[in-house]
Amino acid sequence: MVAATQAMAQQARQSGQSAHAADLQLHKAEAHARQVTEDAARDLFERRIFDPYLRFGSAEEEAAYRKREAEREAAITKALDDGTPEGTLRANRLAIDQVKDAGAHGADRHPKYATLMNDLTSAQEPLREALDPHVTGPKEAKNTAPEELADVLAALRQAGVSGGTTENLGHGVTQHASIASQPNRSPA
Repeated sequence: MVAATQAMAQQARQSGQSAHAADLQLHKAEAHARQVTEDAARDLFERRIFDPYLRFGSAEEEAAYRKREAEREAAITKALDDGTPEGTLRANRLAIDQVKDAGAHGADRHPKYATLMNDLTSAQEPLREALDPHVTGPKEAKNTAPEELADVLAALRQAGVSGGTTENLGHGVTQHASIASQPNRSPA
């Protein structure tokens, strides 16, 4: 029993350390992606570095582009204002979409185009990966808890620790009974 308890305590410490490391990794990835995305947004929407390179086939094509550009700018601002890693990831993806859209209209000829695209895409992957354990981690922990509990109970039984069985019947009334005295019940 002591060994099982010590093993569980060690697992809890390691799990806590792993969770802390994952949180630090997420914070670092999010801060980097946020900075890269904010810098790109300034280049795209304030400095408008690609505008001299943009070419459109018609006034309607340019109007449609400008509408998408304004919608993305608002969506990027909103996503960054969210203040979450998920919001930063959304903003990063929207910035990539805007750079690609500008590239399709000639901005890919700008000397900074490839660097900007590379910065945005390379910041996205670490953030996505750092977010993944935070999305799937708690579900996995919930699934392993019954197995760990079963291991502890087995260790206690093996050590000779036992307790009476109880069965809750009715409206919270507890009735003590032996498993052997219970009639065979088929699962429902």
